[in-house]
Amino acid sequence: MAALSGVSAGIQGLTGLVGFAFYFLAVLGFWGLLLLKAGRNWDKYFVSRQSLLTNGFMGGL
Repeated sequence: MAALSGVSAGIQGLTGLVGFAFYFLAVLGFWGLLLLKAGRNWDKYFVSRQSLLTNGFMGGL
């Protein structure tokens, strides 16, 4: 999530607060898509939903 969000912000030339806002929204979007793809059995693939979000977000910062 972090790599895709950072790369897409960089390709678009977004820097500063606008780049950070885009990164934050992209991480949330990718997190939602992962959970949507996992379906109701998300716990089969991930330890917790919160750790998936925070690890992906903080890892990219």
